[in-house]
Amino acid sequence: MPKNLPQKHSALLKNVPLKYFILTLGGKAVANYDSVENGHLLVQTAIEKFGRIDVVINNAGILRDKSILKLSDDDWDLVHKVHLKGAFKVRLEKLIVKLFGYQKV
Repeated sequence: MPKNLPQKHSALLKNVPLKYFILTLGGKAVANYDSVENGHLLVQTAIEKFGRIDVVINNAGILRDKSILKLSDDDWDLVHKVHLKGAFKVRLEKLIVKLFGYQKV
């Protein structure tokens, strides 16, 4: 929470999705609920809404409350799919958009 946000507001925003938190503070945001594996869809949503991308906040994550020695193969694969592949796909798509310049400026 921002330090300048009054305590009464920070309590209200504690479990609010990031999009609404940003909007409440006067920012602009759009949410996309596609899998992070489909980075192009996330980027497409932003470009359709704003015409360009300035910042990507990739806060997708998954938690398996187990030590690495107790993770099943399926849990291990899922953690990597979200944390590594998802981050890669979103960043790669943003880089492609930037390099090939098909953003509206």
